Amino acid sequence: MKDKIDITDKIAGNSGNTEWPMCSYDRPAYLFWNGIANGLKKNGATIKEIQWWLQSKCARWTLDGMGNEIEKLGEAVGSEQNIKSLRKDIKSDNNLNIHLK
Repeated sequence: MKDKIDITDKIAGNSGNTEWPMCSYDRPAYLFWNGIANGLKKNGATIKEIQWWLQSKCARWTLDGMGNEIEKLGEAVGSEQNIKSLRKDIKSDNNLNIHLK
């Protein structure tokens, strides 16, 4: 496998100028955080406990410990099948020069 890339600054620039604006950047985050909240609720946490956990450093510490699993999920999305679909979509995009710099 080639060296990994880090696109953090391109998709979430600190200055507010995002080089690669993403059309669905927020949706995966909402699904993820709702999934955590529902998992906590399913296992008996109250709304107050869920709020506390999400706003505490516990969320950061837990997710830091799951970095490999989260990255593997992202790599699964970048599967060979999705590459084929991506290339097909790019070929059919008449506005490609507008979207990509």
